[in-house]
Amino acid sequence: MIIDRTIGAWLDGELDYSQLYVDLLSGALQLKDLKLDCSQVNRHIQKYGISLAEGKIQTAEISINWAELLSGNSAVYIKSLELKVEQLDLSDTMWF
Repeated sequence: MIIDRTIGAWLDGELDYSQLYVDLLSGALQLKDLKLDCSQVNRHIQKYGISLAEGKIQTAEISINWAELLSGNSAVYIKSLELKVEQLDLSDTMWF
């Protein structure tokens, strides 16, 4: 599934079809009860001295404007984002 190849890398585990609602005609996609892959997120945020210990998204809604698919924007709406973030000990880290 294309969703697994795009946002799947950011999720812990594989998407289940019960978590997915798609309405192609209106360009609506909804994903429910998602658990974030902390190691993937941490690759991008640890340089700021923080680490994601746990992350969940209750609902992610993606709206695709088919008329402007290649030139326009899509919108992503997140409902109930829960993040547990920890501060890293950077005393042994060299900053460049």
